[in-house]
Amino acid sequence: MKNVSKEKIKELIEFPVIYTFKVIGMNSDNFVSSVEAIFSQKEILSLKREKSRSNKYISYTIVIEILNEEELIAYYEKIKNIEDAKFFL
Repeated sequence: MKNVSKEKIKELIEFPVIYTFKVIGMNSDNFVSSVEAIFSQKEILSLKREKSRSNKYISYTIVIEILNEEELIAYYEKIKNIEDAKFFL
């Protein structure tokens, strides 16, 4: 959510919203525990976890309800601080 204002988010997304996060990172205990810790406080509506063919990477697709733009920004801030994360949407 870099360089996106709260006002712009409010214009684009109607809250509360069912929101999908996609996080890809190294297949490490650190990455797995970090992702699971971030989302442990919310009811997860859907969770899909897949390893790459080489087993080097792992991806999470997580669906949760987001109540407002502050919560959405907070989740992205937490995700971007995961050490082994390589990519996220």
